[in-house]
Amino acid sequence: MKEIITSKKDENQSLKKFLFRYLKAAPSSFVYKMLRKKNITLNGKKADGNETLKEGDVIKLFLSDETIDKFSGEEINGIPSDDKAFRDVKIVYADNDVLIMNKPAGLLTQKASSEDISLNDFVLSYAMEKGVITAEESRHFRPAVVNRLDRNTSGIVIAGLSPDALRVLTGIIRGRKVDKYYVTYVSGDFSRLSGSSYDFSAYIRKDEGDNVSFVINEKEFEKLSDGKKKMYDRIETVFQYEKSGVTILTDKSIEVSRLRVKLLTGKSHQIRASLKYLGYPVIGDYKYGDPEINKSLRKNIGIKHHILHAYEVVFPENVIINGEISEISGRSFKADLPAKLKEIIQ
Repeated sequence: MKEIITSKKDENQSLKKFLFRYLKAAPSSFVYKMLRKKNITLNGKKADGNETLKEGDVIKLFLSDETIDKFSGEEINGIPSDDKAFRDVKIVYADNDVLIMNKPAGLLTQKASSEDISLNDFVLSYAMEKGVITAEESRHFRPAVVNRLDRNTSGIVIAGLSPDALRVLTGIIRGRKVDKYYVTYVSGDFSRLSGSSYDFSAYIRKDEGDNVSFVINEKEFEKLSDGKKKMYDRIETVFQYEKSGVTILTDKSIEVSRLRVKLLTGKSHQIRASLKYLGYPVIGDYKYGDPEINKSLRKNIGIKHHILHAYEVVFPENVIINGEISEISGRSFKADLPAKLKEIIQ
């Protein structure tokens, strides 16, 4: 028999959701059967799984140790947060529910395969080392990031350290209630297209096989058959021109503009594919950019990836986590640009 006493972090979730996480390898039918047979009880009573948990609830699993070990997750035994893989990760803000980080280019946000090292590994280790979650709690909940950046995009990544925080943060991200701003450098003088702010609406489709996104405008979209239209998603982006100048290389000089970008929708490669479509590709972008310019940047400045940085996030007012107004409510958080990017324009 296993007895679990819930903590404050377990509040505001259903019993069945808790059990599905704790017995993550068990079929849902097994969990429901154990509830029906009273092999799993809540506060000494039969439960159907729809009950909302609160701090101090007692969950009893009248199951053998072998069954629990078979179906439950292993305790965290991850990579220390001070590992060299995370040496350039900077913490922007942290409390017991929310962690905001400045991710360096080159580090995955989430694993693509089991062998990968990702920012999620850092989040898990940080939470354990700070005592935010215990080894026992790690069996049924693991903190995780809620917004994803491409491997070579640097900047702000947000993580939920408690179940309710993860739920709330995921909800406001998906509901587009968090304003997200990026900084990028593009080839050409963007002021020729727009003196200040340029609102760009279009449609995007991703080729999953090649991991490349394609952008078309409204007129092009309307010409498509109904079947092909379903392959595209509408995107909205605001590009704000900040300044332009010249990046001087030993073999050539190129005109470059710095843009501040606000995402109103969030589709894969939205910023990079849109700027390629507009004729101002992100410098250093080997997927959408100019090969000759990228070659020169790599050779002379050491820039080996696209220059795109998630610079700022602004949270809505009254973000409620675990029944209380979170300290992130209504606040803006910024992630400093890597030093190498600050001197691109001469």
